[in-house]
Amino acid sequence: MPKHYYQIGEVAKMLGIRRHTLRYWETEFPKLKPRKNNSGKRNYTLADIETLKTIKYLLHEQNYSIEGARKKMASHSTAHLEEEITESNLSSQELKSKLVSKIENIQDAISLTPENRDRIEKKRMLKNKLSLLRELLFIKEKKQEIDPASSDSIDLD
Repeated sequence: MPKHYYQIGEVAKMLGIRRHTLRYWETEFPKLKPRKNNSGKRNYTLADIETLKTIKYLLHEQNYSIEGARKKMASHSTAHLEEEITESNLSSQELKSKLVSKIENIQDAISLTPENRDRIEKKRMLKNKLSLLRELLFIKEKKQEIDPASSDSIDLD
């Protein structure tokens, strides 16, 4: 049976965060308000710990600033953030499978017909030829600037 309250040292150890960091986050995130017992020690609930996990995820894994994490938490539902956190904890095989599935969906959405692929390929080839022709023309112009009497011709075919 899980405990109802956890002391700051237990939470710090659970999350791999130092105690002073937890105390600092309390000042920066209004949602984080652990109760204090009669002796003034902080008692964190499971909800507080979930909030701390979300904060840690946003700051340490998503590289948000404290202000950015505060805004993200205010604008997104906890369920959405928990889903992101769960996805980040997937095994590499599960993550790969999920990404492959998303990539396949995108490819299906933008799949090209053979005619479109041919047109794109021809357009790319024509751009390359045009670029080459421009280079040759530039070289010819420079050569004529240097030696206007030269009659060397560059074959553009």
